[in-house]
Amino acid sequence: DNESFNGIIDYLIKKSKNINEEIIVTASSYNSEANHSIFNYEDKNSSFLTQSKDNSWISLEFKNHLIKPFNYTIRINNYDNVDNLKSWNIEGSNNSKEWFLVDERKNVPRFFHNTFAINPIPERMKYFRIRMTDKSWQNRGYLEINSLEIYGELFKDN
Repeated sequence: DNESFNGIIDYLIKKSKNINEEIIVTASSYNSEANHSIFNYEDKNSSFLTQSKDNSWISLEFKNHLIKPFNYTIRINNYDNVDNLKSWNIEGSNNSKEWFLVDERKNVPRFFHNTFAINPIPERMKYFRIRMTDKSWQNRGYLEINSLEIYGELFKDN
């Protein structure tokens, strides 16, 4: 269901009509067979996929805003060989060089659609990154997700 994808990213999609004007997505590596947009909430069958490497990550840069996240939702495709996230950190930054810990998850049971709460943080951030801290449940280094949404406060970046 797409009901849970009604946070900051969905708001920016509706406001701008072109999410690339609002958010730049980068990753530690790219797998050419799966470079699906993580903001295409209607498509439940595709994936964004990195190469299989340690500490794989995907980062969102909010071009015109700062965010203060409270929760985030990750959806992963539900098929047999999917690389389910197992352990990861959510990290924030304002310059993409120095990162601070926002949320840490270890040995999360296999899931396909879940919302995770973030302990309150004082900082606003321009960058939001998911970084794997262990291999997937398939014992590989692929970071594979279908969709991502972030809930919280949005601030204009002056």
